[in-house]
Amino acid sequence: MNRRWSLHLSTSQQTSRQSPLQSTAQASSAPSPSPSPQVVRRKTLNNPYNWKTHSPSIIVPRVNATNELVVRLARGEGCVLLGATGAGKSVLVRSIHKELNSHPDKKSYLITAPPTSRTTRSFITKIQKLLELEESDCDLVDTLSEHINKNKETYSSTIIIDGFERFLGSGKDEDLYFATGILDTLESAAREFTPKLSILVSGGLNFFLLRSTLGSPFLSRAAFVELPPLSENEINALSLPLVQSRPIEAGSTDALLLLSGGNSSLAVYGLQNLWEKESISVKDVELEYLRFRDRHADFFQAFTRPLNTGHTSSGAIRVWRSLLKYAPTIERTKLTDELAFESNNQTPDLNETLRLLKAAGLIRVSGSLYSNPLSVTPVSSIITLTAIEQSIAPDIRTQALRDTLKIIQHIHSISSDFYRGSETAKNRQLVPEAVFSAVIVVALRQMGWTAEREALGGAGRTDIKATHQRFAGDCVIEVKIWPRNDYKQIHDQAVGYQTSTTRASLVLMIGDTLDDQWADTYKSKCLEDRVSQNGELSSLGISHFVVESRDALPVDHLLLQMAKRK
Repeated sequence: MNRRWSLHLSTSQQTSRQSPLQSTAQASSAPSPSPSPQVVRRKTLNNPYNWKTHSPSIIVPRVNATNELVVRLARGEGCVLLGATGAGKSVLVRSIHKELNSHPDKKSYLITAPPTSRTTRSFITKIQKLLELEESDCDLVDTLSEHINKNKETYSSTIIIDGFERFLGSGKDEDLYFATGILDTLESAAREFTPKLSILVSGGLNFFLLRSTLGSPFLSRAAFVELPPLSENEINALSLPLVQSRPIEAGSTDALLLLSGGNSSLAVYGLQNLWEKESISVKDVELEYLRFRDRHADFFQAFTRPLNTGHTSSGAIRVWRSLLKYAPTIERTKLTDELAFESNNQTPDLNETLRLLKAAGLIRVSGSLYSNPLSVTPVSSIITLTAIEQSIAPDIRTQALRDTLKIIQHIHSISSDFYRGSETAKNRQLVPEAVFSAVIVVALRQMGWTAEREALGGAGRTDIKATHQRFAGDCVIEVKIWPRNDYKQIHDQAVGYQTSTTRASLVLMIGDTLDDQWADTYKSKCLEDRVSQNGELSSLGISHFVVESRDALPVDHLLLQMAKRK
């Protein structure tokens, strides 16, 4: 029987009951490393996860973003909390709102929706009600002035607007001018009453559109604080109630992180559905995210829509696809060439495009955005997997080879995401084979295959069996990590898994090694005296060998050497 949980995840800083506001004088505006989350438990009812609520019973503190925002708001600055759809902005905003109101010298006012009528007058009326002022014909600055003068001896005020996209309405010019006008008027008042009045606005990538097309004094001066994807430690903390309440296969939380990309809503979605199971396997995680794409296409649309609209973001998709191909190191010229295809002859700024992709939680940037070459890593997730381009081949074997090659090229570009443990290269370990298989299955399904992991050859092993609607028969993919388990028998196992319906047989060996001669070692130990030939698909970090025999199908051996660990 499932345990009943209610959790508040706290950091060591919060456990000592010292809030960011209490340590403002010592705090720096620069983010500090996140401490390991701790867990406090108490009884409640049923499933503690709900991916659609803004007031969850399980909260992982976003320490870096919270500290930076609180410090800046205490100075009276204007701030924008920036993040992708599902990043957890609303949860964080409500946490800050609650924290501010817990102090007698602070007061926070939260606005979660625009007025029914998108006019400045209607917004002023809404503000007057929120601030408990009598309704009047005063303009917004005078209204805020009345509030500040009335309370300046008792507390400073912060006005928070959550979900600013709602103020943009349908995106018509009048809606955009209304939204930016509100921000700029609030900023004028805040500058007059600094530090007694501060402004915090949360929203998504449309801020890039507003800043680049209309311009805004508020947006040009505001501090943009990005809400990054959840880290490995944060995912582990969020998953703790699930992990502690039932049996769970090793690698399940790794698969959750790799398929959710650390997106808060996607992670909680998986946990919410997994909670209903008596035990958890990597395959369970895989299946939940396969279902998500079919059931929640609107989430994908909301996530990617800002990447396809507006001057700044118009080249973002092409830049993102280039990063998927060439990461983790890429020359700036490759990306600027992608941005040069604009039909309106207005080339978006590369740095602004990279900031957009970073804010979307699609890439991580190491070092400066201005360096050349750039050090950029795509973030692994089901959203990233949709960007892998499909191919058309004449037969199932060629189709399987081409598509698998694209998938493992993608895995190679995000190698660091598949390592867990200490940040030092010596101690970090690759995730289990089942996690690699789960990611490959999800990617194949996105590319038009029907794929699943199943026990093959009666040995209880879990490998990939895939079919394609354009071809008869199936393809079997055996996945192993070098040099784990019985890797020397890999070829015989692949041949043994062939059945009367098998039309293609692939081995994917993932090398957790920095040995430059690893491919030759693999041939001598695993292929021995078998006749093999170099395949056509070898590329950076990938080797391809083909072994043919008279009494079995050819076996294609793809060797993926993971990039150096960070």
